[in-house]
Amino acid sequence: MSEWSRQDLSLSSLELNTQNPRFEIAGDQREAIKTMLNEQSDKIINLAEDIIKFGLNPSESTIVSPNEKAKGLYVVLEGNRRITALKILENPNLASHDKTLFKKFKELAVGYKKANSISCIVFNNPDDANKWIKLKHTGENDGVGTVRWNTQQQARFEESVGGNTAEALQVIDFLKKSSYVSEDVKSKLGKVPATNLERIIKDRNMQSILGITIEDGRVITDFEESEVVKGLIKVVNDLTSRSIKVKDIYTKKDREKYIESFGRGDIPSKGKKVPSKWEVVASPKNSAPVAVSRSGRKKSNPLSTSRASLIPKDCILKIPEKRINKVYQELKSISCDEYVNAVAVLMRVFVELSVDTYIERKKFLKLNSDSKLQLKINGVADHLEQNGVIRKQELKGIRASSGNIHHMLSANTFNAYVHNKSFNPVSSDLKTNWDNIQLFIEAIWNQV
Repeated sequence: MSEWSRQDLSLSSLELNTQNPRFEIAGDQREAIKTMLNEQSDKIINLAEDIIKFGLNPSESTIVSPNEKAKGLYVVLEGNRRITALKILENPNLASHDKTLFKKFKELAVGYKKANSISCIVFNNPDDANKWIKLKHTGENDGVGTVRWNTQQQARFEESVGGNTAEALQVIDFLKKSSYVSEDVKSKLGKVPATNLERIIKDRNMQSILGITIEDGRVITDFEESEVVKGLIKVVNDLTSRSIKVKDIYTKKDREKYIESFGRGDIPSKGKKVPSKWEVVASPKNSAPVAVSRSGRKKSNPLSTSRASLIPKDCILKIPEKRINKVYQELKSISCDEYVNAVAVLMRVFVELSVDTYIERKKFLKLNSDSKLQLKINGVADHLEQNGVIRKQELKGIRASSGNIHHMLSANTFNAYVHNKSFNPVSSDLKTNWDNIQLFIEAIWNQV
C-alpha cells in the first residue's frame, strides 16, 4: 500500500512539475509556467475565471510529493494547471512575456482573494501517485477509471439541475413510451447521440419532414402518434447504425441532403392529423391541446409561399432519371424570389418531363411526348385515379391548372414567359401553383 497524507500547504511551497507530461521538460519554474501558458492560454484564463467565481474544485485534490533537493518545497504531480492559474493570479508578472495574457491576468487579479493554503494529497514516494494519476487521465480502463457521461447522460444531468428537458430527450422519452415503436428500436435509444439528434430536430426543414415543431422548448406535433414516430424511428436507426454521422448533418446543406434519404414510409401522412397539437412528452389522448405559447402569443403557421424555393424541402421525390432529378434538385435549392424567370421555365419543363416519363413507362397508346400538355396531364390524371393511386379530390389542383388558358402550364402562358418581354411571372403565384399540383407530381414519381 502506498503512503500518503492530506495536508494544507501554502501556494509558495508548491512547484510546477518541470517534467509535466503536458509539455517537454522545462528548465525552471518560470519556463514551466511560460510553456503552460503557451500551450493552454485560453484554457488557463478560463480556469482562473472559474476559480475566482467558485473557488477550487473540492472534488479534485492537488497531488504532490516532497522535493528531495529543497526541504519545505513540494513538486505538483497532479493539478499543474490550477496551480499555474493561482500563481499568476497572485503575481501577473509571471505572464509578462505575453502582453495580452499579462493584461488579462492583471484584470483578473483585482477580484482574486489569495488562498491561505491549498488542500493537497502528499505522497512520500512520487511513484506511488502514478497509478492514480494514470487512472484519471487514461480513460475508463474497463470501469476502473472514470466512466464518462455520454451526451444523453449529460443532458439528463442538465435537466435535473436546470429543470428543462432538452428537446432530444423529449423525443427519446416519447419513443421509449410509444406502443408504435418496436422493442428493437427502443433497445437502441440509449445509444442515440443527443447532440446529433438535437441538431436534426432543431432544423426547420427536418421538422417539416418529421411532422414536429419546437415551441418554447417543447416538441409539438399535430399528427397521430402512429405517424409521428415514422421519421423519428428512421433517424434513430441512422444515428445508432452510424450510417449518419455528424459530418452528414453538420450544416443546413448537409441536412437537406439527408432529407433526400427519407422514403414515403418514413414521413407522416398528411391526411392523418389530429384536431389539436400535442406535446410528445405525453400521449395525444392525455395531452392538453397546445394552442398558445408560454409568452401568451398565439403561434401562427408561416404561409406556404414564405419558403425560398419553389418545391418545399419536405417534398421528397425519388427520380431515377438523372436529368429530371437534376431539374427537381435545382427547383428545391434555387431561390424562386431571386430567379423567378428561370424557376417559371424550369417548373414547366419539370412538369412536362414528369408526365412524359409516366406516359412512356405506362405505355399510353393514344399519348406520346408530342401530344399537347393539357391532354397528357388529363390522361395521366385519369390513369392515376382509375388505378386508385390518387383520389379525384386530390386531382382538382392539376385539372384546374391544365384547363385554365391563363395558368402557367398552358401553352399561352408558357410562350408569354419565354417570348413576351412585358409578361412577368410572380414568385408567390408560382409557389401556390406548385402547392396545387404537388400531390399529382408525387403520385407520378411514386408509380414510375
